[in-house]
Amino acid sequence: MSRNNTRGLGLIPLVLAALYLALNPRSNTGPSFAAQTTSSEVLAGTPTPTDTAPPAATIRVPQDQPTIQTAINAAQNGDLILVSPGTYNENITIAGKTITLASQFYTTGDPAFIDQTILDGGGNVVITVGSSVGPETRIIGFTIQNGNDGIAAAGKLHILNNRILNTGDGIDYSSSGGFARNNVFENNHDDGIDLDGATEVTIEDNTIRNNGDDGIEIRLHAYSGVTLTIVIRNNLIAGNVEDGIQLIDYPDLSHRVFRIERNRITNNDMVGLGLMDNGETNEDFRAASIPEPIHLIHNTFSGNNHGVTGGDNLVALNNLFVNSPNLALKNVDAGSIAAYNLFWNNGTNYQGSNIDIDTTLFSDPLLDGNDQLQLGSPAIDAGIAHFEWNGETVLDLPPGAYFGAAPDLGKYETNFATSTPTATPTDTPTPTASQTPTPTTTQASSGTPTATHMPTITPMPGASQTSTPTTTQRPDGTATATPTGTPTSTASQTPTPTTTQASSGTPTPTATSISPAGNSTVYLPLVARPKSASTPVAPSPGALTRRGRVR
Repeated sequence: MSRNNTRGLGLIPLVLAALYLALNPRSNTGPSFAAQTTSSEVLAGTPTPTDTAPPAATIRVPQDQPTIQTAINAAQNGDLILVSPGTYNENITIAGKTITLASQFYTTGDPAFIDQTILDGGGNVVITVGSSVGPETRIIGFTIQNGNDGIAAAGKLHILNNRILNTGDGIDYSSSGGFARNNVFENNHDDGIDLDGATEVTIEDNTIRNNGDDGIEIRLHAYSGVTLTIVIRNNLIAGNVEDGIQLIDYPDLSHRVFRIERNRITNNDMVGLGLMDNGETNEDFRAASIPEPIHLIHNTFSGNNHGVTGGDNLVALNNLFVNSPNLALKNVDAGSIAAYNLFWNNGTNYQGSNIDIDTTLFSDPLLDGNDQLQLGSPAIDAGIAHFEWNGETVLDLPPGAYFGAAPDLGKYETNFATSTPTATPTDTPTPTASQTPTPTTTQASSGTPTATHMPTITPMPGASQTSTPTTTQRPDGTATATPTGTPTSTASQTPTPTTTQASSGTPTPTATSISPAGNSTVYLPLVARPKSASTPVAPSPGALTRRGRVR
């Protein structure tokens, strides 16, 4: 049976659940149902039923079972445990079965149920997931709080649309993984998300903010075998007390690769992406020489004390590095390369790093308060769609993945040529996705267009056509101002789109249809320079092949 047909079958349990609730009025027994909405975050996207058989049964808490744990104990493989609003002071264990544990957000799509359905650990681990669970196990739509860990996961599972706060680690993965999507991790005492052992996970579309140590901390414990791919995509990682993302190395090369793309990493106290070694986590800006491949693509680093520190096998493409008071890029060297990036308003732009100067910009990117590009930004159409390094294709975007002649720099892809909202494209597909990551939009219940599995919609702020000078920053930190008669964008004559106000307060453009334009291509060589303190050189192994617009 095709994937689309099986996905349609996944709607059957939702209809059955609604019919069951209509025929069986809710009991008045059980926990308090008082709403405790404290989150201003509206989590995007009703979860899509997975490609599995319909649930064997729906067990309601507290109507059918008095506690969540007794419901789990009674459940069979494939069952849905549907939890009514209230505060549940429990320490829950899921093991030996594949179930869906969800609030009524799962059946309604109403984010109010996330705030109203609270799992409180009372200082102990709130949810323990054993290694014996099936990989389609799902936890959906809760506020998870006050635990040593929010979720301690030894098995693979899907963690979707939750708010996890005031725990030690929000999620503590131990040789496990799966998917963490559309969650908010905030005000946890240690890390928002912690990865240990042989963990392979996709972390996407989350807000990870104001945690007491790192937003995401990953320990590269010894591992050999099938390569583990860790994907960190399309997240807001902000205001964490140490690093936004921290990688901690151990002796020997492990079989891991990191794909870090389309994130906004901002205002973290120490480093946006910090690399440490010798199993040590207390950030000291050492910029460790981690040899595992790290692909750093289409991110916006803004306002972090340091942007990126370390990496011996790191490829940085199409990023923005702005407003770092100390240093934007440190010791990204050995077999690494940084090309098609923009630096602006940093204490020092780069140090001891392999920079392709010919493709690097040092101009004001004209960001708004949300780090999105405004009309006339030099970062528009300044990226690269195809890039090969040391014989490996690191990036290969089809024309449908971006607007204009070439991709924009940074997290957000803009389209000032029409009144179309710009869904943030995905540079690499998820394991079940198509190989052509063309963004699509769906209509949310609020009437605001949202992107499928890519909920960030780029607002299209208005811009004046008046003459303003373009300020250019040289690599040494000095600047010149060049008067211009029109904005630098080639689409500057197009009216700005109409916007509507979403419930979060962020303007969202009105959706229309568009077919993004293709691009002309040309292959160019990388010019090597003698290595010196002032002009870093691209590493000698391999050759740089890139495809972009004809300049």
